[in-house]
Amino acid sequence: MCQRIIYVITKISLLSSLALIWHVKSVQTGLVSALGASEKDASHQLRLTQTPDSVLLLLPYESAALLCQAVGSPPPIIHWLKDGQRLLQGSVDNIQMKLIYDGNIDTSPLDGASQSQSKLYIDCFTPKDEGTYTCVAETPYSRVSSDTVVAMSKEGRVVKEPLCLKEMFIGLPARIYMWTRFRFERQGNDVQLFCRSSELPESEVTWSRGEESAQIENGEKYMILNNGDLIIRDISWEDMGIYTCNARNAFGSDRALAFLYPVKI
Repeated sequence: MCQRIIYVITKISLLSSLALIWHVKSVQTGLVSALGASEKDASHQLRLTQTPDSVLLLLPYESAALLCQAVGSPPPIIHWLKDGQRLLQGSVDNIQMKLIYDGNIDTSPLDGASQSQSKLYIDCFTPKDEGTYTCVAETPYSRVSSDTVVAMSKEGRVVKEPLCLKEMFIGLPARIYMWTRFRFERQGNDVQLFCRSSELPESEVTWSRGEESAQIENGEKYMILNNGDLIIRDISWEDMGIYTCNARNAFGSDRALAFLYPVKI
């Protein structure tokens, strides 16, 4: 059992240098008291820490992004439903979760805790987009969800030739829709940092350490999976820091940051 992880993330800025401030305190036994876990069941915990509002009103042809965040152990994945039906955001969504846990190689219980985030983009809103959208976070052991009703605003305006329709027809920039925000894991273990991006148009995913321009290459230490996730093997204290995932296609780019904290037992 891990004996030193109680964390408080006090600030994460996704602008410029991105300041990540955290506290790690000692605990007697257990794993993530920030999850509200007891000493007995701390290794399998999951909860939503940020969800969209319960109701979202949009104007005709308005665009929006729903943000959902979950903390758990093992590392949670996040996907979305519309009126109970799963929404496909990338190629990995076409894989049955019962087979490979949505592309996550961390199939055995680990000592780590992870925070995952996901965005669902609603582009060029029309009446057909109205409905109940559900953020679903899950691990092999648990599942939690939260609903948001998206509806047309009664103060809607009429747009004759909305620019968003032209953009959707031509092509949208690359978007990262699910990623690891931070990860605690015991030293000596392998970790998987999520970075799932939209596949239409197809995007290229690369990784780098912090703000470094040099890209991470596949080798003995690192492996970038086909779904964009980064595997880091046999982590040590020297691997602590921010990892940047970049997704790019012909129409633009997106990036996400993941903070890795190797814990010494």
